[in-house]
Amino acid sequence: MTSLNRNSCLLALAALLYSLQLTAGNHLIAQDIPEAILLIDEGEEYTYFKGTEPPPADWNTLEFDDFDWEIGASGFGYGDVDDNTLLDDMQQVLPDQPGYLSVYIRKFINIDDLNAINFIQLGMRYDDGFIAYLNGVELARSASMGAAGIPANFDTAAGDHESPPTAEWFSFSADALDVLQDGENILAIEGHNTNLTSSDFTLIPYVRYYDNVCPYRICLLYTSPSPRAATLSRMPSTA
Repeated sequence: MTSLNRNSCLLALAALLYSLQLTAGNHLIAQDIPEAILLIDEGEEYTYFKGTEPPPADWNTLEFDDFDWEIGASGFGYGDVDDNTLLDDMQQVLPDQPGYLSVYIRKFINIDDLNAINFIQLGMRYDDGFIAYLNGVELARSASMGAAGIPANFDTAAGDHESPPTAEWFSFSADALDVLQDGENILAIEGHNTNLTSSDFTLIPYVRYYDNVCPYRICLLYTSPSPRAATLSRMPSTA
């Protein structure tokens, strides 16, 4: 699939997802809405590296050998009930526990048929910040980690952000879509806390995709005086 096709699908589904978030007072009619397929869920295994020092420069690439990293299930963190991998040494407790601000995680994603994936998203529950990469290319980041493309150090503090009860969803960047490939891919995420003495930390990734988005179109129907309805209409596929 070309980058242009992927981006067209991304824009189409983004419009759909926006239309599905109409608030009270608007009436929503949705038909033939494609169902998301969950590729990565909470509780799956990752390799991880505690940010007591900088990770190797190529830690987020497909070629990096993470054999010496620890293995744990998401979520990663402390101070919450969702910590499947407890980082009980992350919070600073002086004089004996200096703590650390970041953790780095990696997981392989196997894509059997890239052409079947028309739209893909990263979901995150996080406290306080993250930067995600696919095959070494920035995929998405939280607003709490500043502007896209600016590297973070292992001791960079995130802006304050409380983890939501459900995932926040982020579209893959155009650059990340360009490097998504059949076979093995690597999802690499660095999570950052807001300060060393923070009461909690959370890092829980998800990945979902849609396999039938481009053959659809979205029509917004306006009626007087206000309610607005969204209808999803099927179009013949030209693929």
